Amino acid sequence: MEKITRFSVSIDNRLMEKFSQFMKDKGYKNRSKAISDLIRKRLLEEEWETKKGKIFATVTLVYDHEVPNLLEKLTRIQHHYLKEIVFSSHLHLSEHNCMEIIVLKGQIKKITEFTKQLSNHKGVKLVKLVPTFTGDQDL
Repeated sequence: MEKITRFSVSIDNRLMEKFSQFMKDKGYKNRSKAISDLIRKRLLEEEWETKKGKIFATVTLVYDHEVPNLLEKLTRIQHHYLKEIVFSSHLHLSEHNCMEIIVLKGQIKKITEFTKQLSNHKGVKLVKLVPTFTGDQDL
């Protein structure tokens, strides 16, 4: 069992009201879990900002498949990052628009480069990167 540390926090009443509403909206039953999750999320964001370490991430990509040469460009980029790509899925959203969901594993820096390369093309409408952690970090 993990060792638990108890500590007290002084907080402005208005901020506490907003935090209580946040907990209710997100379905938290106790403050300890909500605060732990917020701390963990912020520490992961900090790790992400320093561009160090290995992570898992998803990239959601929406694009107009009728833009000339776009599919070839996107495929070429993905082939350059074969070591990082774990899984991808292609969906047809409409007559012109497609979505790809790409699961990646690797160094934060490489995954960031991958995302930037996808974004830089006419016809790409959305590139959304959602990083997560492996579960092995002490968070």
